[in-house]
This record gives sequence, C-alpha cells and structure tokens, in this order.
Amino acid sequence: MLFEAELAQYINIAKRGKKIILICILASLIIGSAIAFSITPVYRAQATLYYLSAQIPEAMLISFVNVWLEAAVQFVQSSIFTRDKCLEIIKEVNLYPALVDKLTADDLVAQMKDHFGSENMYVNASGGGGKTTEEVMTGVKFYFEDASPKKAFEVATILASAYIDNYRKFRESFATVTSSVLLDEQYRLKADIAKIDQTLSEYKNKHVHGTQDTY
Repeated sequence: MLFEAELAQYINIAKRGKKIILICILASLIIGSAIAFSITPVYRAQATLYYLSAQIPEAMLISFVNVWLEAAVQFVQSSIFTRDKCLEIIKEVNLYPALVDKLTADDLVAQMKDHFGSENMYVNASGGGGKTTEEVMTGVKFYFEDASPKKAFEVATILASAYIDNYRKFRESFATVTSSVLLDEQYRLKADIAKIDQTLSEYKNKHVHGTQDTY
C-alpha cells in the first residue's frame, strides 16, 4: 500500500510538471545536437608493431629484454619527433594548413606531438625453472589523430616507417657497441691471463726448479 501511494504521488507530480519536463528534454536535445555538430570530428589512425624473437639479441637475458626494448622505443621516438623531422612531416602531409601562418614552428611541432600517443605492449611469460611469471614487452602501438582521416593515415604510415628504420639503427648501434665492449673485454682477459701465466712460470722457475737443483 505504501509503495502504491508513493507511486501515485510520483505520477501526479509528473502530470503537473509534464510541460517543464518536456521543455527540459527538448532543451537538452537542442543543446546536445548543437554541440555535436559544432565540434570538429577527430579521426585516429593506429598502428601496431611487434618485436620478433629473432630481432632481440640471443645472448640477452630475459630480465633485460624489457629494458632494452623500452630504451629502443625511447630512442626511436626521440629520433622521429625532432623539430626538423616534425616540420618535414607537417609540410609533406600539409598538416594544419589553417594554422601554418598563425602559429610558430615550435607551436606547430607541439600541436603534432599532442595528437600523437603510444603504448608499450606486454605479455605474461614464464621465467622458467620454477620462476614466477613476469611481463615481457612484445611490441608498441601508437596512433595519430587529425580532423582529416586521410592525413591521419598518411602521418601514421610515415611514423610506422620511421619506427622501423630507427629501430634498425638502434639495433645496429647496440650490436656495434656490444661487439666493441666484448672485444675490449676479450683483450683485457687475455692480458690478465698472460700475466697470470707469467707469474706462475716465474714461481715454478724460482721454487720448483730451484728445489730440484738443491737436491
């Protein structure tokens, strides 16, 4: 009975204020439609790049894979989003034609960077030997947004190619540095071994052979 009484009160209130309710609904629809049509649509072009196991140095321990790949992403993005490279892409794709004469070059570069986003991807992988499962980086996905779907796609395509090229440069540079370090370490170990052999030889000549001469 109490529920029915309350329901009846709500119905009476709705009947008395139906004009106000209809006006509010109509105003909301008009305002929402005006905002929707006044906002410039933004299109997003997204790309995903995966790292193949063959691209990762075999001698690298799994615990260092994430650090190495995250460093690669930072190197790639810092190489792509230099001031000159951004201005080159803006000119090539004709980005922001209405803003070119209004904004400085630095502001245009900042505008482009604001429309870019990236995220590293990880998967759970077993550490082996009873070790706990840990996340291993498998790739990176990024996007670029623009009012023109064609330009968003063109910029994303350029960025994808730049990602691949700069990742290759990072890998080659890393391999060169690693080889140089290993070679230096090899020379150092050889020199240390030679010193140890010389010390042993002197010790034998002094003590072992010297003792034999006494007898």
